[in-house]
Amino acid sequence: MSKLVRFSTDDTTYYSLPANAAELSSNGEVVDDSILGQTFESQFTSLINWEVGTDAIYKGIPGYQVCLLKEGTSTATTSEAMELVSGKTYKTTDTSKDIWDASVTPVIYDDGSDVTDEVIEFNYLLGQVTFDSGYTIVGDITADVNYLPVAVIGRFRSFTLTQSVAAIDDSDVQTLKANGGYRVNKQGLRSVTLEASGIFDATEDFHDQLATRDSFVLEFQADGDGNSKARGYFRIGTASQSGAVGDTEEETVNFNLNVPSSDYKPFVWSHNSSSTLNQAILIALNAFNDESDIYVQYLPNGVGGTGAKEGVAVVTDISLSSSIDDMPRFTVTVTGDGSLSDV
Repeated sequence: MSKLVRFSTDDTTYYSLPANAAELSSNGEVVDDSILGQTFESQFTSLINWEVGTDAIYKGIPGYQVCLLKEGTSTATTSEAMELVSGKTYKTTDTSKDIWDASVTPVIYDDGSDVTDEVIEFNYLLGQVTFDSGYTIVGDITADVNYLPVAVIGRFRSFTLTQSVAAIDDSDVQTLKANGGYRVNKQGLRSVTLEASGIFDATEDFHDQLATRDSFVLEFQADGDGNSKARGYFRIGTASQSGAVGDTEEETVNFNLNVPSSDYKPFVWSHNSSSTLNQAILIALNAFNDESDIYVQYLPNGVGGTGAKEGVAVVTDISLSSSIDDMPRFTVTVTGDGSLSDV
C-alpha cells in the first residue's frame, strides 16, 4: 500500500492530498529532573506537540495558467442582479462585477424596496450580502454598487502566495491530563503575502506605487479561469529589479496584506462548481479562511496499513507556489490540537 495523508471536516469522510512527500513529527518538550546525588543530567519528556508537513500538487493545471490581476477604475452600476448562495446570503450574478468598491456604500433592494438596513454583513471582495436571520426575502434581490473591474498586471513568471497562521497555546491542566499531555492549539493571527517575479515591465512602475503607498485589490487565479481564486487588499512592500549585460531585465515585487477595516473580510478564497482543485486542499483552504480545525490521518502504509496515526489539527501553513515551467504546488503544515492516536 502507498503512503497517504488525508483530511476531513467530520472525521467520517476523508480525502487524500495529491502529495508526493509527507512527514509526521512528534516533539516532546524536555524538562530537567536532575537531583542531588546524580552525576549525570536527567531529563524527562513533558508536553508533546505534533505536526504533519506535506506538499500538494494542483493536478491538471500547468503553471503558465496561473495569473495575477489588479483592480481598475471604480465603476457605478444600478439594479445589479443577485442570486442566492445559501441561507440568507446573496451574491452578484455577473462575476465581472463581483468585487465591490468598499469606499462606496451599496444600496440593496428586495423587490424594488431599499432593505440595506436588513443586511448584517457585506463581503466586498466577493460581491455578497448576508441578511439578518429574522428578515424574510420578498422577491428579487438587486444592488446599486460601485464595482472594481480587474486586469492582468505585470509580466510575471512565478508566484508564491504565503498563507500562515500563528498557533496559540490553549492548553490547561484539566485538558492536558485528559489527553495524555498533548498541547492544545488554536488559530492566532493569520498572515498573507504574495511574491511575484518576472520580466521587468516599465508601464506598471511598481516603484512609484510603493512610494505612494497605494492600496488595491489583487486577485490571484490559481487556475487561470477564476474557478479557484484568492482576493485581498494589498500594498507593495518591496519592488526590485536587476539584470546583467545582454540579459533580460527582471523584477520581483512583494505584496503585503493590508486590512483596511475590521468590518469586512480583507482576504478570501472563492471556488465555483467548475473548480478542479482537490477536495483535501479545499478543506485546508476553508479551514484557513474560517479559522476552524480539521481531522488529519497520516497513513504510511495506506488505508488499513500499519503505523497509521490521526488527530485534530490547526492548519498553520497553506502556501502556494507556481512558475510557468512547473505545476502549482501547495505546501501544507498542520499542528496538532490535542492528542495523536492510532487509526
